[in-house]
Amino acid sequence: EPALTSSKKWPNAHDKEGIFTPDPDLSPFARANKAFVPYCSSDAFLGNAGASPRTFGMHFRGQVLVEGVLQTLVADFGMRSGHTLVFGGGSAGGRG
Repeated sequence: EPALTSSKKWPNAHDKEGIFTPDPDLSPFARANKAFVPYCSSDAFLGNAGASPRTFGMHFRGQVLVEGVLQTLVADFGMRSGHTLVFGGGSAGGRG
């Protein structure tokens, strides 16, 4: 199903809890800047392959997604050398 490797049907904003909460009693990251990148690449954010018989006709572009997020954090949000980035997630989305 094409929706398995796409975020097209996802909302533009998410209400998140856990480390994303702004409550310092609940998260040591409460005052940190955070970016939520939903897992949609089906390749653990590691792939860079177009659709082919080898990929069962599916695109796997997780590496490109992560590069794009990092470029956006630098260009639009001022992330620079010396800033700390914590990359995490759930299931396969937390190990890219």
